[in-house]
Amino acid sequence: RHVLSESFPNGQPDHLRDYHAVRNFVLPSLQGNFPAAWARVVRLYTGAELTYSQDKLIAISGLASQMRRCGHASGHYLAGMWESQLPVSLLWVRADMSDEPSTCHRPRYYRAPSWSWASLDCAVDVNWILSPHWRREILSNVEHISLDETRNEFAHQLEGLSIKISGPFGLVTWATKLVQLNRFKETEPYCIATVREHQKLIEGVDDNVQRLEDNMWNDLFFDSHGDDKPPKTLWCLVIFVGINNCQHLPRVKKYQTPESSIFGLLLDQVKEGVFRRVGAFCVGFPNSEVIMKMKSHTISLV
Repeated sequence: RHVLSESFPNGQPDHLRDYHAVRNFVLPSLQGNFPAAWARVVRLYTGAELTYSQDKLIAISGLASQMRRCGHASGHYLAGMWESQLPVSLLWVRADMSDEPSTCHRPRYYRAPSWSWASLDCAVDVNWILSPHWRREILSNVEHISLDETRNEFAHQLEGLSIKISGPFGLVTWATKLVQLNRFKETEPYCIATVREHQKLIEGVDDNVQRLEDNMWNDLFFDSHGDDKPPKTLWCLVIFVGINNCQHLPRVKKYQTPESSIFGLLLDQVKEGVFRRVGAFCVGFPNSEVIMKMKSHTISLV
């Protein structure tokens, strides 16, 4: 069967055909694996070329509301994301790491909070942290969602939407990685260079800078940047530690094996206690051991 329209007299483009296939078949085939199904929807949807980028949330809200009606989704719908999947779903990344971050950009006008994939104009991927071979131990906690309950949650703009979240938190600097240590094949590979624990900064301790190894298991992914890269000093918030489910692993601390990695957000400070997302990171042993020493702190993400 061919789908024709005035806009596409020769048939649907491939990217729209994939999206409509997801829309038509994903609902009856969820089988309890809603996070993976929604991740696939987001990946295909963000890869489509919308004529008007401001329509990004309008177009997907119909599918989201249908998932709610069918009982597949629970919790609030938050600018393209689901409350029940937080905080893990905060860890989306650019889908094509071979593209430079400068090819992705955020819209000139507010469309979604920085922690939502809807705030970025390019294909994004959530599946990279949904591997069945990883067992997750969540280290952060969403304490409060600032949401106007009187408004339709499927509205395309929810200005003022923010979350209060707590987790291991610290000050970091970043650097360019050595090319031969680039496991994700990024055009511009980066890593975390140093970490300073937030609590010791408050206490005025000056000698708490920890250097991280520039190795294959130290990866930092910026959401976007133009000619001006993000500040060299940023903040990191740990979301979870992922542990490989291999049965032969020794019974040691989870973050002290090469088979485990720390996943988290890279943040820029807006004002005291308030931050915006600028990227994500994935760090393995021995660097993960340094990051795990950070104390928990509560911040707001906008």
